[in-house]
Amino acid sequence: MNPKNIFDFSEHFNSEYSAILSSINNNYNSLIASLRIDKNNIAIPKQTHSSNVKYVSQPGIYNDTDGLIANKSDIILSLRVADCVPIYILDKKNDIHALIHSGWRGTLDKIVFNAIEMMYSYGSKSSDIKIFLGPSIGICCYEVNKDIADNFHYTSKIRINKSKWKVGLKEQIIIDLVHLGIKKKKILKSNVCTLESYECHSFRRDGNKSGRMISLMGKF
Repeated sequence: MNPKNIFDFSEHFNSEYSAILSSINNNYNSLIASLRIDKNNIAIPKQTHSSNVKYVSQPGIYNDTDGLIANKSDIILSLRVADCVPIYILDKKNDIHALIHSGWRGTLDKIVFNAIEMMYSYGSKSSDIKIFLGPSIGICCYEVNKDIADNFHYTSKIRINKSKWKVGLKEQIIIDLVHLGIKKKKILKSNVCTLESYECHSFRRDGNKSGRMISLMGKF
């Protein structure tokens, strides 16, 4: 595999967990073969831009969910993204990992609240959680109508004119995470904008011709 096709964020967690994003278009089989992963260990969500998060105790396909949480390190969590934020979460102390898909709908519907609160219910503490926000469309490029922008915190949006704003998904997610008790020093983010970077797939840039990137997190 061409190394340019892989973003590797594993070092941010300082653990045995791997956290990657592959820009090979939507091809699980090619990716897992190159990484020598057993496909029977992967949990795959059927994403619907919801705020639904599910705890998974085994690999497989999970309907109508945009976030997966597991406390078995051999379960490899996955997502497909193409501008939305892939959120990688690890509580190394309790061996809990999560992978969350957060577009503007999921961000405003507080999917990250659902994920962190579920981790708390399984024994995680805010001090034990580390988070990485992967490549997504940036505040530099994400133009939306005023009715959507009105729901973003004032520090996570830039006014263009009376009806148009630019909004920052990662900026809003960080605000929400801090509100949940996560220290800013425990939250890292990619500065890659998927619309600007042609190493990434972008639905906003390419429309229906856009591919999808694959996020994976687990021990592999």
